[in-house]
Amino acid sequence: MKFRLPPPYLKRLISDICKDKALLFVIATFIILALQYGIFWKEITETSTFHYLIVALGDIALILLPFWLLKGKWRATVWIPIIGLNIYWIVNVIYFRTYSDLIPLSSLSLTDNVDELVVDSVKNSFEIKDSVYPFGVIILAVLWYKTHREVFKNRMPRLLKRWAIIITLIWNLLTHAYREYDYYLEYRFLHPYELKSHSTLQLIQKSYPDSWGEFDGCVSKKRKLYTLGLIQSMFLYMVHELKPSEPITQEEIDRINLITSKNDNQFLSHSRQLNNTDKNLIIIIVESLNSWVLDIEVDGQSVVPNLKSLMGSGDAIVATNLISQAGPGRSSDGQLLINTGLLPLRNEATVSRHSDNNFPSLAKAIGERTKFEVICEEKSLWKHGITSKKEGYDHIYDTTDAKAAGLTSGPVEETMFRLAESVISKTEQPFFCTLITLAMHGPYKGEPKWKSWISEAGLPHDLTTYLEATHYFDTELGKFIGYLKTRGIYDNSVIVITSDHESAVPDYRGKGVGTVPFIAVNAGIDTVITRRGGQIDIYPTILDITGNTDYWWKGFGTSLLADSGIDGALDQFGKTHGNLNERQLKDYRDRWTASELIIKHDFFKDR
Repeated sequence: MKFRLPPPYLKRLISDICKDKALLFVIATFIILALQYGIFWKEITETSTFHYLIVALGDIALILLPFWLLKGKWRATVWIPIIGLNIYWIVNVIYFRTYSDLIPLSSLSLTDNVDELVVDSVKNSFEIKDSVYPFGVIILAVLWYKTHREVFKNRMPRLLKRWAIIITLIWNLLTHAYREYDYYLEYRFLHPYELKSHSTLQLIQKSYPDSWGEFDGCVSKKRKLYTLGLIQSMFLYMVHELKPSEPITQEEIDRINLITSKNDNQFLSHSRQLNNTDKNLIIIIVESLNSWVLDIEVDGQSVVPNLKSLMGSGDAIVATNLISQAGPGRSSDGQLLINTGLLPLRNEATVSRHSDNNFPSLAKAIGERTKFEVICEEKSLWKHGITSKKEGYDHIYDTTDAKAAGLTSGPVEETMFRLAESVISKTEQPFFCTLITLAMHGPYKGEPKWKSWISEAGLPHDLTTYLEATHYFDTELGKFIGYLKTRGIYDNSVIVITSDHESAVPDYRGKGVGTVPFIAVNAGIDTVITRRGGQIDIYPTILDITGNTDYWWKGFGTSLLADSGIDGALDQFGKTHGNLNERQLKDYRDRWTASELIIKHDFFKDR
C-alpha cells in the first residue's frame, strides 16, 4: 500500500492553522483541556470512553467559546479557565480518592484544613497520570510565551469562527439531550411521577433541599457534573452553596415544630429504663470504622481483640447495622450526628457556614459536670474549636496541648489517648469526654505506618493498610481501657465506641462497606441489636442510656433500645437501606429536610 500525501485542501488548512497563531493556540488549548477533562472524568466514574468524550469535548468547547469572540489582550482571559479548571481537577482527583466524592465548593474556603495530614494524603494519593495536569499547563504556558504577541494581533477567519460557534452550540444541545435521557434511564424506576412533571434541571434543582419538596435525595455531584455539564453544574453549585439563606417562613416553622414533636414520646415505648446519670460518659469516635472489622480475622487472629473483648464483657449494647449518614463534611458531619442528633446538610459541609450555630447537644443534656474533647489535630481544622464550644464542651484539647505536655513523640492515637489520660487524672468525677481518633483516616495507598502479622498475610494493599491502622487503634484502645481500670474509673464509666463514617475499603470478600458500629459498655444491659438503623439513632440512644430522656431536644433519630418497629435508614442520596414502610420513609424525608432548615436558619439560636 502506497503512502499518499494529504489532499491539497487539507494541506492548505494545516498551513493556515500553523500560520494563524491565535487559532493554533486555541486548538492546542482545546486538545489539552479536553484530554485533561477526559482523564479526570474517567477517574471519578467507570463510564465508557464514548461517555467521557461526550462530556469532555462538549464542555471544553463551550468554555472556550468566548475566545472566538474576544480580541486583542482580552484573549489573555483564556488563562482563567485554564488555571481554574486544572486546580479544580487536581483537587477533586485527590479528594475523590479519599472520600469517593467531589469536594463541595464551600469547603475550598476552609484553608485552615490544610495540615500535615492533608499533605500526607496528597502525597499518598498522587499518581503518575496526575502529571497530565501540571504538564498540560506548562505546555500551554510555553506555547503562549512563543505566540502571545501574534495571538493579540491576529484575526481568526470569520467563516471558521462562525462554524466553530455553530458546531459548539449544536454539539452541546445534542449532548445535553443525550445526557438528560441517560439521567432518565437511571431515575425512572425511583420516581416515575416526578419525571412526568419536572424537567431534569428542575429535578436536580429540587435535590438542593430548600423547601418542603417531595424529592427525598441528593443527586451526587458527579451525576450533576455529567448531566448538566461543567458550566451549568458549577453555576448551580455556586447558587445553592454560596447564596445567603432566605428568611424562614411561618409554614416552615410550623412544620419543623410538628416534626420535632413526633419523637418526644419515643423513650416511653420500651420497658428498659436505664439510669447512668452518676457515671462518667466517655465517647470514642473512631475514624472510618466499618462494622465488618469487628468480625474479621487474619490468619486466625482478630484484628480488634480489645474491641471484641469489650463487646463480650457481659454488659454491652452492640449494634452493627447502622448506615453511615455523614454528608460532604464527612468526619465533621459524623460528629454532628452523634453530638446533636441533627442530620447534616447534603450539598455542603455543615461547618463551612454554620459552625457558629447554637446546637442542642449531649454535652448540654448531660447536666452539670466537666465536659471536654480530646482530638489528634489542631482545633482550627474543620472549625472544630468553634463547634465544640457551641455544643457545650468546656474545653477542647488538641495537638497544641499535647506539645505543651510533652506528649507528641508517639503516633497520633498514642498521643491522643495519653493526653486524655493526663486530663482525666486531673478531672473530678463524673465527667463527660469525647475522644476522636485519626489513625484510620484514608487514603490507604502508602506503606502502612504500623506493621504486624497482618502485613504478611498477602491481602490487597489498601485493605492491609486499613487493617494495620485499625489494629494499631485497637492496641491503643486496650492501653486506655487498662488505664481506666487501674485508676478505678472504668466501672464507673459508660464507654461508647462508634464511628464518624464508613471507610470505602471493603473486606476481603468485597462486602461490608456502608455500616458503622455502636458499642456501649457498662450501660447496665447486655444486648445485641440486629435491626438496621442510621447514625442519627446514636444521639437518642445515648440520651436513653444516660437517663437524660427529659432533655428538651430528642433528636431526629430513634433510640436503638426502643421498640419502634423501624428496621432501616435513609442515606444522603435518598437511598433506602433496610425495610422502611411508606410512613417511616416519609418521616425520614421530613426529618432530613427539617434538619437542614434548622441548620441553615440557626433555628435554635434563642434556646
